[in-house]
Amino acid sequence: MLNIDTETYMIEITRGDTATIVFSAIDSDGNQYSPKTGDKLSFAVAKKVGADPIFTVTNECGVDEDFWGIFLSSENTNKLAFKDYVYDVQIETTDDETGRTVVETIIGKTDTITPTLRVWGEVANESAEE
Repeated sequence: MLNIDTETYMIEITRGDTATIVFSAIDSDGNQYSPKTGDKLSFAVAKKVGADPIFTVTNECGVDEDFWGIFLSSENTNKLAFKDYVYDVQIETTDDETGRTVVETIIGKTDTITPTLRVWGEVANESAEE
């Protein structure tokens, strides 16, 4: 089961489930960023802010789209303990004018929001990491 609170950025997922989480990026002027071919979206989960990621899922945009989906497989969550983790979401794109790679954090690593991934529920015959 997947539950997403769009105000607090809390994502709840049943351990061992699969899920697709859809993201869109809005700039400071309120305009939606449309991913371009070759752009990448990364979703990284860690035990706490500043810790190394437990896992990272990256999706490269194959065609121009309005939204991105990150697919979480059962392997991403089936060994996680039942508790809260933190996550961040980053876009990697190429600046059209300079050709430089730009990485922008769109959720996470801010002073005002610590987005949380809550793992709960059942998974059969798997041991959890503490």
